[in-house]
Amino acid sequence: MTAMFILCFGLIESGPPTPRFEKLDNGLSVVVVEDHALSAVSVQLWYMVGQTADPPRRPGLCAAAHRVLEQHVAARQQSADIISHESKILRDACYFASVVTPRAANAALDVEAARMQPVSVTPNKVKVAAGAAARAYSRQADDPDIALYGYMSAVLFPGNVYQHPPGFVAESTASLAPDEIDAFLQRWFVPSNAMLFVTGAVSADSILEHVRPRCGKIESPPRRNVVSRSPAGKPYVSVAAPDGERIALAWQTPPLGYFENAAIDVLMHRLCNPIDGPLHRRLTESGCAPPRWKRSAWRDAGMLVLAIGAGGDAVTKLDEVEASVHEEIQLAGRTVPEEIEHDRARALARRQVLEGREHFHNRAVDSAAYHVITGELSPTDYAISRLGAVGVRDVQQAAGELIDAMTAAGRRSGKLASPPLLVRPLNASVADVGAPLTPSSYEIVETVEHEIRRGLQLVVRRTPGRGLAKVQTFVRGAHSATAVRDIQIAPRTARLSSVQLRDYLSYHGLDLVMGTSSAGETSSRPSSEKSAWLCSRGPISGTQRMIGLHSEVIRRSNGDKQAAADQIRPVKLVITGDMTPDDILAAAREVWSD
Repeated sequence: MTAMFILCFGLIESGPPTPRFEKLDNGLSVVVVEDHALSAVSVQLWYMVGQTADPPRRPGLCAAAHRVLEQHVAARQQSADIISHESKILRDACYFASVVTPRAANAALDVEAARMQPVSVTPNKVKVAAGAAARAYSRQADDPDIALYGYMSAVLFPGNVYQHPPGFVAESTASLAPDEIDAFLQRWFVPSNAMLFVTGAVSADSILEHVRPRCGKIESPPRRNVVSRSPAGKPYVSVAAPDGERIALAWQTPPLGYFENAAIDVLMHRLCNPIDGPLHRRLTESGCAPPRWKRSAWRDAGMLVLAIGAGGDAVTKLDEVEASVHEEIQLAGRTVPEEIEHDRARALARRQVLEGREHFHNRAVDSAAYHVITGELSPTDYAISRLGAVGVRDVQQAAGELIDAMTAAGRRSGKLASPPLLVRPLNASVADVGAPLTPSSYEIVETVEHEIRRGLQLVVRRTPGRGLAKVQTFVRGAHSATAVRDIQIAPRTARLSSVQLRDYLSYHGLDLVMGTSSAGETSSRPSSEKSAWLCSRGPISGTQRMIGLHSEVIRRSNGDKQAAADQIRPVKLVITGDMTPDDILAAAREVWSD
């Protein structure tokens, strides 16, 4: 009990850092968030212009202009001490983001200051940028997830330039002239339409002192308002894929920042999870593949897409599938689920948020995107608290909104660019996968090793800000074949059956994967002996549960406890996340005391 109290006490967060805001004379917005927990800094330059700003007959123009700015500072960027760099175009905005060491923060700021300077657009730069933009659109068309989502966007929001055939984009960008890109840059890519977002181990005063003289004097025309093309109403779309195998349904949902989106996520996890999801059960019993879904939100609107494999018979099953979806959403809107069902859905939704913000770069970019689009900052704990506030009434109301939209708008049909396939946000199950990865070295600020007892080593990799804990257990067997086999079948022979284990994992937002690898992870010496490993991820609050679960699986991998102990030689626990090493040591000792 004492160890549990210590563990829970050590996981209490001190709250998000306070941001510093400043607007320079030329209209550039600067946001600095001091967070000295990690020895890294994220430097991001955002422009409030995206795909929806493309002229109707010039798809890809924003992407080409974006590429010109990448070329503009390529040499400077290579010379900076950059850990990672990423640039993307979204529907409402685009960004250039780098993760650097604290000592390189000023150099990264100089790169972004240079990017904001006027650029000379030459025919050669246009040719390179247009080719890169066309290739990027072509790669998107080859991805069935992006093809489906792009198609549904175009059908659901006909007034928006959300998706174009790749050939059309290539033809459009191939004929771009330097003056077209130059005019687009002067209209949108200016300081008055930009935001510089810096977060990490920095001093806000130092950053602002560095930024003011370098960015504040760049000339900028008056800021132009982003054109809003938000369609009226909430249309509902139903589409059968051309290969006759899949069915896709889509709804318009609230814009980014609305609480209703959290309720929709809980609703979809409630309906579609493989443990007790009524829509999942109903569709699989009728011969369909498990339902897969994805939700996105932007400045003016959002979209929910549900994709269902119909087993090669999508056309004839369309009405049946639509009826099933309609009835299950309708039931969710007027019935009260069991408490365990509602809690499971919220746990899965929380897990989805944590997965999306697992690494420092993702958290920083996500927070900046939220601020650019909504004007507010959204740290991870804020998103989690919103999900915790979702009650049964909120889920019922979200279901009612979807039903109203389906009833009012009816069906629109069309052909998909390619067969749709969406990956569910979480698949909480036991499976064989590749060896688990360790986090980037710059995210680990402290590594502590303990020998709990002979043959049992604990490694804690403390990573502040990382709300998703990872527990890895590596076991090397004296008789490797038998030990590895026994551990892999343990879920079927332990106290929990496979079904019960899946139920337990999903209810707590955890997962469990297992496999084999060389013994290198459990020993510094090369060895031909095989090592079995287990890996789980979940909220920080579930760390002790994951340690205990691994212990249970290993201990019960052989009915004879002494025989199991003789077979298993070293055990190594590797635990990563935002937790205190001493608290984890206490929890591990309690679980492995015998």
